[in-house]
Amino acid sequence: LARALEAEGFRVTRRTTGPAPDAATRDAAVAAARRAHTVVVATYGLDTDPGQRALLTALVATGVPVVAVALRNPYDAAHLPDGVRALLAAYGWSDVEVRAAARVLTGRAQPHGRLPVPVTRADAPERTLYAVGRGLSYG
Repeated sequence: LARALEAEGFRVTRRTTGPAPDAATRDAAVAAARRAHTVVVATYGLDTDPGQRALLTALVATGVPVVAVALRNPYDAAHLPDGVRALLAAYGWSDVEVRAAARVLTGRAQPHGRLPVPVTRADAPERTLYAVGRGLSYG
């Protein structure tokens, strides 16, 4: 995702944290985030690793705007901490999906997808967070 944002002309400070960041990795990412204008985080399976959720919570606590890009599926939305400013569901991590996500993030492409599945709350699965058909477009 960092390379795709760079290709769109943005200056990027890249921090690779992996799907299960430990405390030292999280601390380094938070230190870098404090110097950023905006933080873009690629997520992958937030339901399976508390380290990713802890990282997002710490990044939000910096006060720097945080945007998440769910690379696997939209279910990461159910596990985002309060304060994440936006979520983009990319539905994959291939080059074409990541480049498309970067183009949406930079305003060079419009989002136009709709959820094909409901996303329920992680803490209350009987409650719908986002219904089938939910989506965003600028047009």
